[in-house]
Amino acid sequence: MIERRKESRFVEENQVVIVPASDADKSPSLNACTYDISTGGARITTNRLYKDGAVIKLQIHLARSKQTITLEAEVKWHKMKEDGKTCELGVEFRHQITATLFALIRHLYNPDEGIPASIG
Repeated sequence: MIERRKESRFVEENQVVIVPASDADKSPSLNACTYDISTGGARITTNRLYKDGAVIKLQIHLARSKQTITLEAEVKWHKMKEDGKTCELGVEFRHQITATLFALIRHLYNPDEGIPASIG
């Protein structure tokens, strides 16, 4: 299998709230969590299925750095788990604000090590 990811993934659980992406969307906010995360995206688990290509708004509570970031993400793939109640989503972040990208970099990489050359 060819690895297509540009950024390193970090396996860690962070609390996520999926909020309606627009004022027209009347669906309730939904709790989820990350399974792994990078500066470019994450794998999250939730109990609602989103189709590939859907744009969702995420509030991610980064446990280690105790920061919360809010950003939009596009669902790249989805898969129902064997229990039939839980769904895994692969999402790609749409960084509209540079601050969210830098918050993720500071959270994922030890400040003493600096930013990897492939990112900086």
